[in-house]
Formats: sequence, C-alpha cells, structure tokens
Amino acid sequence: LKEVNDINLMACGRIMDIIKSLKTFSRLDQAEFQETDINEGIKSVLVLTHNLLKNRITVQEEYGDIPPAKCFPGQLNQVFMNIIVNASQAIEGEGEIFIHTYQKER
Repeated sequence: LKEVNDINLMACGRIMDIIKSLKTFSRLDQAEFQETDINEGIKSVLVLTHNLLKNRITVQEEYGDIPPAKCFPGQLNQVFMNIIVNASQAIEGEGEIFIHTYQKER
C-alpha cells in the first residue's frame, strides 16, 4: 500500500504541475501587452513538453537574472513551445537541448 500511495502522490504532483503550467502557458486572463517573467514561461513550456522529451532528450537549463519583458505572454510562450518542439524533432535518437537566459550588457 505504501508503494501505491507513493505512486499516487507522485502522479498527483505531476498533475498539479501540468495544470499550473497550462495556466501559465495560456495566460487567458492576461491577453494584453504586459511585463512577464521569461524564465517562468520557459519552465512552464518544459513541463508541458516533458513527455515529448523524456527518455530521449536531456534539457540543460541555465536561467539568468533577467528583468521582466514587456510582451504578450501567451504569444511568447507559444514561441518557446514551437522552438522546443522543433528542436526535439530535429534531434534524431538521443540528444540535448541547451537553454540559457541572460541579459546582455549594452
């Protein structure tokens, strides 16, 4: 029973992560131009694409301290989704995707 309970707790945690990421990804209540956390958007897309990547592609993540960006968050998240899906489709067999965010000094 303990093993089954642990599996159920893990599954429930995964479901909660997916729901949270879907809300962040879609941002239906935020369909206007506004400041958004780019790192948060990328992380939510990675949760949503986990099944596409698992057991085949390792994602190396390095998130920098970057300021919020003024944009349409839902559209930006869709761009991140397209890039990650395209990268995964371009990798034959096993591989890696590297994600690095940073602010370039001017």
